[in-house]
Amino acid sequence: MRLSPVAFFFVAVAQRCAAFPSSYFEDRAPHLANRTTADFNPAAQLIDVTGDHSFQAPGPDDLRGPCPGLNAMANHNFIPHNGIVPFTTALSQSSKVFGLGVLPGTVATALAVFGADVLALDFSIGGAPPSSLLTGILGGPPTGLSGTHNQFESDSSPTRGDKYQFNGDNYHLQVPYFESLYNLPPAGASANHDRDIIHQHAHIRYHQSVSENQYFFYGPLVSSLVHNLVYAMMANHSAECPQGCLTGDVLKSIYSVTTLPDGSLHYTPGHERIPDKWYRRPVDYGTDALTDMVAMWLRYPELLIIGGNVDGVNSFAPIDINNLTGGVYSATKLLEGNNAACFVFQAVQIMIPDALSKVAGLVGGILGDLLDVIEPILGDLTCPELSELDTSVLERYPGYRRTSHAVR
Repeated sequence: MRLSPVAFFFVAVAQRCAAFPSSYFEDRAPHLANRTTADFNPAAQLIDVTGDHSFQAPGPDDLRGPCPGLNAMANHNFIPHNGIVPFTTALSQSSKVFGLGVLPGTVATALAVFGADVLALDFSIGGAPPSSLLTGILGGPPTGLSGTHNQFESDSSPTRGDKYQFNGDNYHLQVPYFESLYNLPPAGASANHDRDIIHQHAHIRYHQSVSENQYFFYGPLVSSLVHNLVYAMMANHSAECPQGCLTGDVLKSIYSVTTLPDGSLHYTPGHERIPDKWYRRPVDYGTDALTDMVAMWLRYPELLIIGGNVDGVNSFAPIDINNLTGGVYSATKLLEGNNAACFVFQAVQIMIPDALSKVAGLVGGILGDLLDVIEPILGDLTCPELSELDTSVLERYPGYRRTSHAVR
C-alpha cells in the first residue's frame, strides 16, 4: 500500500526534524530536569487575562472541545469566542499564549485538518459547527475536533476516554483520569506536575486502556505528544521556578476542574481558564518535544509500541514492525539512533483510514504549505526510506478494524 500525501507530510516532517544525530537524544534525554531556559522575564512572559482577555464563559452556541488550551484561549478571547478558528490564528495564538513551537504546532494543525472546513481553512475547536455550506475532510459536514479522535486526540489520552468508551464520549474530561494525574505527586495542590510525573501518568493511562478497553488501539505519536504538552504548555514560570512549575491549582484551572466542599473534584465542560498571574514559557516548545517523547519511550518502552487489544481487555499485542514496514525497521532496532522518532512520524498513516485517499490531494496541499514553514528552520535531515506500509497486518486488531471500516 502506497503512502498517501497525508502520510508523506509526516515522512517529510520526520526527515527534517526527527533524524537528529544520535548524540542529540543520548546526551539530552537523561538530563531533562536540568535543561537550561532563558532567564525569567515577567514583562515578556505574563499572559494578561484582564480587560479584553478577561474570562468569559461560553454561551449556548459557543463551541468547546477536547483541547483545554484552545478552550481556554476562546474563553479569554485570544481566539474567536465562538470556537470557529482559522488555522493561522490557532497557530499564532497558541505560540503567543502557551509557547507552542513550530514542530508540535504544525503536527497539531495537520491533525486538526480532519475536522475542518476544507475550503475555509478554519475548524471548530468542539463539535460540528451549527451550519456549514462546505464539506469536511471525512465527507459530509465538518466534524470539529470532537469528531477527530485518533487523529487530533488518541486512546490513552491524559484526561479523555478512549474512542469506544463512555458511550462514544471521547472529548469530555473524565474526572477519575484527571484525579489520577492531580494526585500523583505526594504534596497535593502545590506539587509540581513536572515531566517525570507526566511520564508516569502516561504509563498509568496506557495500562488503564489495556485493562479497560477491549477495542484499545495505540499509536505512540499523538498520545506521547499530548501528554508532554501538558507540562510544557501549562506550567507557570517565575523567578523561583524559571523552568516552569505546574501546580495542582494551575492544572485545575486550565482543565476546568474545581474542588467541592466535600473535597471531591468537579468538572465543568468548556470553562477552561488561564489563571491570574500566569507566565508562559520563556522560549517556544519546539524540537524539545522530540527530546521529551524519546525520554518517555526510553523510560517506558511500551509507550513506543504500536498495537492494541486483540481478544478483549488485557490482550495487548504489538504489531510486527518488520512486516508492517517491509523490513525497513525491526523491534530490536527501534530504539537505536534516530529510528524511534523517524518511525513514529512516518507511521502516523496507520491512524488515518484508507478512505481518506479520495481527498488526500487536497489535504496534502494544505499540509504542504505548512511544511514550507518548517523546512528553512530545521534544514535537510534524513530518515531511513519508508515508502510503503502493509496495513493488512493491522486487521487483527478489533479497534483498528472498527475505526477504519466505519468510514469506508
